[in-house]
Amino acid sequence: MPRKIPQETRDKLSDKEWLLNMHVQQLFSIVELSKILKVTPAVVRKALRQFSIETPSQQALREASNKRKYGVANPGSIKEFRDKALETMTKKF
Repeated sequence: MPRKIPQETRDKLSDKEWLLNMHVQQLFSIVELSKILKVTPAVVRKALRQFSIETPSQQALREASNKRKYGVANPGSIKEFRDKALETMTKKF
């Protein structure tokens, strides 16, 4: 039985400008958009396909996500992360 999508979510999915802004300009991935809208990634993909919106490159999406989460494009540049990776490698090997 299909799940009923709330009207507010349907409005956002049918708003081409909102989708363009979130996915292409602000570089939110399909999975991130699906979490924001509380729908499956397939529903978001269908809406993007309906408006012929091209998905940005995976590298651009990954860098934008890392900047939102960690403040840098590559978390490996954070000393704490490097130290933890080194510690893990020393324990395992």
